[in-house]
Amino acid sequence: MTTIAKSSDKGRDLPVSGTDIVAPLSSRELFWRARYTRGTEALAHLPLLFWLVTDLRPGRSVTVGIDTGVLHFGLCQALDKNGYDGVCYGFGTWKDAEEVPAALREHNAREYDDMSYLSVADVSGAADGFGETSVDLLVCESRLDGDEIDALIALWLPRMTARGVIVLSGGQAQPGLLSRRLSAQGIDVPAVHFEFGGGLDILLVGDTPSERMGHLAGLDGDSSVMRSVERVLSRMGALHVNEWRATDKAEWARKLSGEVTEVRAARDRAQARLEELEKATAAQAERIEKAATLEEKHALSSAAVQQLTQRATDQEREIETLRAELEQTRTALEQSKEEGTTQAAVLRDALAEAKTSADSVERARAAAALELGQARAALAEAEEALEALRGAGGGTIVSQTGLADLTAHLETVQQEVLGLRHDAKRAQQEIETLQTYRDKLLARIRTQDRQIKEMETHKNALSADRDALRHTMNEMMRSSSWRLTSPLRRARSALGKG
Repeated sequence: MTTIAKSSDKGRDLPVSGTDIVAPLSSRELFWRARYTRGTEALAHLPLLFWLVTDLRPGRSVTVGIDTGVLHFGLCQALDKNGYDGVCYGFGTWKDAEEVPAALREHNAREYDDMSYLSVADVSGAADGFGETSVDLLVCESRLDGDEIDALIALWLPRMTARGVIVLSGGQAQPGLLSRRLSAQGIDVPAVHFEFGGGLDILLVGDTPSERMGHLAGLDGDSSVMRSVERVLSRMGALHVNEWRATDKAEWARKLSGEVTEVRAARDRAQARLEELEKATAAQAERIEKAATLEEKHALSSAAVQQLTQRATDQEREIETLRAELEQTRTALEQSKEEGTTQAAVLRDALAEAKTSADSVERARAAAALELGQARAALAEAEEALEALRGAGGGTIVSQTGLADLTAHLETVQQEVLGLRHDAKRAQQEIETLQTYRDKLLARIRTQDRQIKEMETHKNALSADRDALRHTMNEMMRSSSWRLTSPLRRARSALGKG
């Protein structure tokens, strides 16, 4: 076991165990599915937050600067899923709002009414409700400015417990800004910085941090182990981001489908009205033919002519109205076609990104399988060495001191063998977990591919309906009923001039 100093206070040096450094990579909470997601980079930090809450077991947690609520509700989910008896307090200042937004209030009441409390307050005002050494975990969901960083140091540090942790999401303008300001005041605390998801800082401000958090903070940021930890956490977080994007596109597709249904209903109504008008036109033409026959024998009275003229005028107005409705329907169909083409391309890009994530998971699985094979080979070599040592101890007469040394060496080899077996088992579990997740992701990709094809088929059907409606309109203009009403229209025109 080695020690890495992260503080000028020697009493806070953190022991680092080689076998526990990569423990976060095999924790089940990294694979939890988020209950509450929104379009924010903070989604990428949820796996790390789940792991942190599981390790810290906070009794009282506070989230300040709440924006979308992703990190606050992620914290609540981790407490709830682990069955911890903890309470969460959330504070934020929302633009043009004097109270917590309705969407956040409703989700909080529905999911975490007995453990989460939301209020309107800034970073300084939120601290008034808590006493000294009363908060185990403080999460800053939004980026803080310089004054808010100073308020964090002055008001919140005294309120953190001996195992307290502060999490700053979004990089807080620059990586490590809070750590540097603390150092300028003679306060050095263990900290770890991650670049993915817009940046994340974790500071162990308590005197007695948990062992696993101490190990993570003790890693060199440029070490291969730290890079592996960040790579795995980044990939797990990217899955939440990609899932949100896919969900968002699916919701858009549902809305577009509803709009298309409304347009088709309007088209059907216009078509029905067109048929009614065509029937009325045919009846009117029949009456005109009868009137023309009677006109050869008797002159039509002025009142009858005016009545027929008015009917023809009303009929033409209805035709013009129908033409306008048909033009509106045609325009709506063209817009739906253009939007469907554009959004289908966006959805394809999201699917391609999801497939890339699946490939990354596959590569991670292959790497884990290679590590498993290496671990098994090392285990076989260690067992052969152990058998050789046992054979040497049984066939040779050694002194009492030599026998003691040989016994100690045999015990060391046995411990190494047990360690290798443990590593091999853990690697196998990681492979199985990655394989399961890859299968789920591929199934989701296939479902989305099928949805895209359905949308394209729907778009083609709308185009065909539009062409059919245009053909029907043209047929009506060429119909005999329309031609038969021509004398009536000319008569109306003549009367108007007279």
